[in-house]
Formats: sequence, structure tokens, C-alpha cells
Amino acid sequence: MSWNWPFAKSRQELKSAGHLEWPLVALSEPRAASWGSREAGALTRDGYLKNAVAYRCVRMVAEAAASIPLKCANENIARLMRQPMPEAATAGFLEAVYTELLLTGNAFVEAVRLPGETSVAALFPIRTGRVRPVKDAAGWVEAWAVKGQGRERRVGREASGWCPMLQVKLYNPADEAMGLPPLAAARRALDLHNAGADWAKALIDNAAKPSGALVYGGGGRIPADQFDRLKEELAQSFSGAGNAGRPMLLEGGLQWQALSLS
Repeated sequence: MSWNWPFAKSRQELKSAGHLEWPLVALSEPRAASWGSREAGALTRDGYLKNAVAYRCVRMVAEAAASIPLKCANENIARLMRQPMPEAATAGFLEAVYTELLLTGNAFVEAVRLPGETSVAALFPIRTGRVRPVKDAAGWVEAWAVKGQGRERRVGREASGWCPMLQVKLYNPADEAMGLPPLAAARRALDLHNAGADWAKALIDNAAKPSGALVYGGGGRIPADQFDRLKEELAQSFSGAGNAGRPMLLEGGLQWQALSLS
């Protein structure tokens, strides 16, 4: 089918009939939705750091879980859990573990022993983004590679069978080594909420007015220099929240036509 249909007249015929330009046909097709990444780092940025609802949900669960009293029959373990690491007591340590578990589907805790000692001196939560699994020939995890201070160290099982790295993970049907972040299942709802907030903010920045077009009804074209000056004046004088309510004076056959609803 020719793209001239249904406007099959030649350009010369249109000019002779008084038309200065070709008729405009606007074709609009719905685009496929673009969803954000389900990678743990992207979920943390778009969810915990940018979305108030996701942040509050994670905090409520982590704080509630960390507030549950712990009972330990072993005195050494009880003493360790009263202050697992030098910088935090029990509540702060557990909040960090539960928050990481909710954001990434994994929580890593490394036990540290003093030289020559067999008992654990401290427990440190390790961010999931710093840890990657090291697998053997059969595909099973045999150690963990931990990044830090520009280098990577390997934490594996000792000859006695004890491993100083503990992984707590949520079941992931697509990965045997790493857990599934809960936010991954809510990724689409998260994108919709964030996109709605971005759209609302852009609308407010535009004085909460719907987008539109200046239609020139003078039967011809606006000269290029006048067109550029008009665009500049519109951007400076009528765009943004600071120009809300400012009246627009139109002349020379110009009319404002809204293109969408707020």
C-alpha cells in the first residue's frame, strides 16, 4: 500500500488547491513496557533508597524481628550475642542481618576468632554485594570470595569442617547458590509506584498543567526566528512551578490546545 493513500494528489495539485503543506498523519503505537532490573543492587536503589513504601515495609519487618528476645543456654554464646561486634549490640546486628535478607534474599555473617583462640570473638554482617560464591567442578559452593579494600579474599571451610561464613538465604528456584530477593517479586509494582511519583513531580514542576501545543491558524508557517523566540519565551515565562497562574497573551492567530489531561 502506498503511503500517499488516502492523500493521492500530487504536491503540485495540493499547492494549486491552496494547500501549502502535505497533510499530517500521526501514527501512534503502544510501546512495550520497560521494567527495571531484578538484580539486588538495582532493587535496593529503586526500592529501599527511593521508595518510601518499600523502605517502611523492610524497616518494619527488620525491626520487629530484631526485637524478639533471644534465649541462649550456652553462656559463651549469650555473651557473644549481647554484643556481636564492637560497633553494635544485638538489636543493631540483627537489624542489619534481617534488612540484608529482605533486600537481597541473602544474609552473610562472618565469625572472627582471635589468633590462637578457638572461640568466636565477634560476628560481622557482610553485604551481599561484596560476596560471590566459588563453586567446585560439580557446581556446589565450596567457598566464598569477599571483596574489600581493593582486593578479594577467600573464605572457605577449614580442615575441621567448620566454616566461618554463614549464609542465610530465601529459596530461589532459579539459583541454587543465592537467594531470591522479596522485592524481585514486587518489581513491577515498585516500577509503577516510582513512575507515578516521577510523573506527578514532573507535572508539579510544570505548574500542574497538562501538556499542550500552540496552534498557528494563520494559514502559513511562523518564520524560524520567531519560532525560536517563542519557544524560549515559553520556557522562561510559562514553564515551572514558579510561573503557575501567569496569564498567557496570544496574538497573531495563535491558540493553545491541550494534548492530555492532568
